[in-house]
Amino acid sequence: MNLSNEQKIIINNIIENNIIVEAVAGSGKTTTALEMAKKYKNKNFLLITYNKGLKDDTRNKVKLLDIYNIEIENYHSLTINYYGKKNGTTDTSIIEVINDNNKIINNYIPDVIILDEIQDMNTLYYKFILKLIKDINNDKISICVLGDRKQTLYQFKGSDYRFLEKADDLFNVNNKNWLRLKLSTSFRVPSKVCNFLNKSFYKYDFIYSNNLSDIDVDYIIYDPSNINKLSKKILNEIDKYGIENTFLLSNSTKTSSNINPLNNIMNIINDNYALYVRENIRRKDKSFKKNKIEITTINSTKGREKDLVIVYGFDEFYFKAYAKEENCKYPCDKFYVAITRAKQKVILLHSSWSSPLCFLDKKQLLYTCNIIGNIDILFKKCENKNNNKNNDKMFDVTSLTEYADSNIIYKFIKSLHIEEIPFLNKNNVDFSNTPFSVNITYKNKIIKEDVSAINGSLITYIQLYLKGNFLEEITQWINIIIEIKKQEDINFHLNREIERINEILEKKSLSMKELTELTCVIDTAQSGRNYKYLQLKDTNFEWLKDDFFSNTIMLIKEIDKTNSIKFEKSLRLNNTNSIVIKKLCEELNFNSITINGRCDGYSELDKTIWEFKLTKSIDEEMYFQTLMYAYMLYINGHEIENIYLFDIYKLKIIKLSLDFKNFEEVLYDLLKFKCTQNKVKSDEQFFKELNNYE
Repeated sequence: MNLSNEQKIIINNIIENNIIVEAVAGSGKTTTALEMAKKYKNKNFLLITYNKGLKDDTRNKVKLLDIYNIEIENYHSLTINYYGKKNGTTDTSIIEVINDNNKIINNYIPDVIILDEIQDMNTLYYKFILKLIKDINNDKISICVLGDRKQTLYQFKGSDYRFLEKADDLFNVNNKNWLRLKLSTSFRVPSKVCNFLNKSFYKYDFIYSNNLSDIDVDYIIYDPSNINKLSKKILNEIDKYGIENTFLLSNSTKTSSNINPLNNIMNIINDNYALYVRENIRRKDKSFKKNKIEITTINSTKGREKDLVIVYGFDEFYFKAYAKEENCKYPCDKFYVAITRAKQKVILLHSSWSSPLCFLDKKQLLYTCNIIGNIDILFKKCENKNNNKNNDKMFDVTSLTEYADSNIIYKFIKSLHIEEIPFLNKNNVDFSNTPFSVNITYKNKIIKEDVSAINGSLITYIQLYLKGNFLEEITQWINIIIEIKKQEDINFHLNREIERINEILEKKSLSMKELTELTCVIDTAQSGRNYKYLQLKDTNFEWLKDDFFSNTIMLIKEIDKTNSIKFEKSLRLNNTNSIVIKKLCEELNFNSITINGRCDGYSELDKTIWEFKLTKSIDEEMYFQTLMYAYMLYINGHEIENIYLFDIYKLKIIKLSLDFKNFEEVLYDLLKFKCTQNKVKSDEQFFKELNNYE
């Protein structure tokens, strides 16, 4: 293949030197690494990628190219293939390899180690790689680090661009010289997109395109109160490029607003196409994306590409809502990542309710983009100040453990006592055949939908229904929808569904499918998105049989002998009732930190908390969430003697025990990490944390 001069220089110098490569998006980093192995057939190479997806894709390329002197791993698979860990799929395995000083078992001795996407490295991975290099014990080894400072998105997970920029100091493992080289030509990003990034976005030339294209970058200024024209434009572009070749990217896919413009755009698109909205970070099954338009966060698209990329929220509201601690006068690298996912077309969506991004060169914007909409909005004055005076933090229990520091979770698990309690199953209930997904025909295409969350909610909702509380809660949620309907929001399409719901609520008793339908509507009311409801509607909500209803009743009856469990109990923790949170607020100068949650069940009489999980596997985060609910109950004046997590799929009751004083230490560390991880660190702080890391 034809290599660029920059690629050739890197390949020619790797054996005698160590190399730091600053590489723009789509510049062929993987190709360069594989070409090294092809050129030096008598040398062994080890390429370490950031995640499993990149690892698997690269292994497939190696197989197609018949390259036999390179191994492809990610950090977790290294623990399996180099250190013999049996379940090396989480950071816990890496911590154990380091703490136990495990010996290397792989006889493969690389001459070159290539660290890809190194700007995403964190302290744990850094310490692990240093151990690996030491254990390999090859004093002639060369180190090549590949990365892009502008793609450092995972600060909330501890990543830092200095693992790229300071690599010569951090990986001082041999006597070879360090070279600093570049890959500045993108083989993916179209020329007009590069021109926009160079002239208007960053305002200096740094990325050049090998993808010469005459397709304009569309910059659309739209009125959120009337999105019909915008939606028509988006639908036309999707028709042109294809649903599986399209990204709709946003800074967040979570919202509680039923009149959020993103929701309205999604609802209109959903009239024509099925949607895939990535809301569960654990979901790895790619089959859920088939025949759908993918709507996801910018962070989740690293290393991926599509023909058409639509970027929602390309305006100043980003700094007010999602990046209060960032300087709004400087280019936002997150948008750079979003824009450079495009192989052909980019559409940037700017709400007329917001000012433009302050850092953009507005005059160059007129030359580098096709402006659609009220051009005067472009010259709306920027506030030029961040709204970081509002030092309030709010979490729900499930979000606390998302992207948490692995060492904190490891510390929690090591101090946790786990015991399996016998469940006699006197009524022979069985949930092992519960479907976690269903196949549906939607808009003449076969799609797959995840129904596991609905199934899990039904375990407690059935109990609320039997105790007479369920219909009251449903009525409250439906009133919210009706209120929005009264606002005559033309983009909200639940009119017929509300009529159907009212029909169901008029009945004296509800069937399994009617309970399932109502549970799905609760999700719609909470999220403001009706796509899930509409896409599941053709199932007639009949994927669960009547025995699910009866099995659930019998299961709860067996564990709740006193009939005293209260279900779906709302809980709150903040600086008014928690010493831990009060202390942290004082240290960080925060006004408040609030944690909200709902525990599945609590018996005041038995002093017992229950968390029910209908899923194929139980993980460490579920243990933490269960303990968190128990702690919140305890702080709010409830006695706790037993903490149970019920694995309903396997019919196992897991008793969890941990002194609440020890749990408070874990909670303090976790909250501090979550509240401070996005703060910019000085070089001194960065190196100090590396040296103090345990």
